[in-house]
Amino acid sequence: LNSVRKSFFKEDESELREIKYFSYLLIILYFGSLGMIIYFLIRSEKDALTDRLTELGNRKAYERKIRNSERLTLFLVNINKFKNYNDFYGIEAGDLILIETAARLSSVCSVYRDLHLYRLGGDEFGILIRNDALQNPESIARMILEAFQKHPMRIKNIEITLSLSIAASTHLPLLETADMALKSIKKDRNKDFILYYSELNLLNVIKTNIDK
Repeated sequence: LNSVRKSFFKEDESELREIKYFSYLLIILYFGSLGMIIYFLIRSEKDALTDRLTELGNRKAYERKIRNSERLTLFLVNINKFKNYNDFYGIEAGDLILIETAARLSSVCSVYRDLHLYRLGGDEFGILIRNDALQNPESIARMILEAFQKHPMRIKNIEITLSLSIAASTHLPLLETADMALKSIKKDRNKDFILYYSELNLLNVIKTNIDK
């Protein structure tokens, strides 16, 4: 009986040990799975706010930023005749131009604090900066323009000097007013920068064009 009892307790302890280890394994798997879920949720949220090609914030990230901030200036940067580069050099070269443009804008604008850079779609980039950090909008625009005019890009062993148009606006809605201003100067080859102001009367110009 003694021998049977000892054998029983030994087997019982062994089974309890196995159950304990199995429980630890389940706990580890549970927390590991939870960690993976949290990681993928954070990653998917980040991906949803990031432009995959340039790794800048996307349109959704821009819209979230302006909802939570006030007194901002938006610079809308557009590559002139970008479609021609795509058609002539190919889509892959066009993508490389966009990537290099994003990198160059990031480098030029890195001297400013609390500045946010976005790819808003196609060949259009947005720069948001707080008004109190901004002294002269035209000086920022000129700095950006010179960075592209004086230093050509090398894409697939081809030297390309990009031509940009830039519009800035402090008037709400920022994107719409900056876009109106941008469209107005793209018709004038002598201008590469414009600061939106209400006296431009661009809404009336647009309405007249619609009514024609």
